[in-house]
Amino acid sequence: MRRRSFPAPAYRYMLNVEIVDYTESRYVSLFNDEAERLLGIKAEELNALQLSNSEAFERVFQSALLKEYVMTLRVKVREGEGRDGVVGFE
Repeated sequence: MRRRSFPAPAYRYMLNVEIVDYTESRYVSLFNDEAERLLGIKAEELNALQLSNSEAFERVFQSALLKEYVMTLRVKVREGEGRDGVVGFE
């Protein structure tokens, strides 16, 4: 059997968060670029923190909590299956 080597993976975010304002809350998915802006750290760096320093890893997430952000959301509407309406935020 021939062994092959592969380069290191390229880490990317898919971050699920709850956003809240004075009227309601929504769960949204943030992908790589948006998550990097929110957390202020690249996915590769966060992975290294998770493996080496769990306290610093947790601080990254804690520092993003309870701050004001301006966000533009995109939604998808799915029709059918007897339920029409918004099924998710992007």
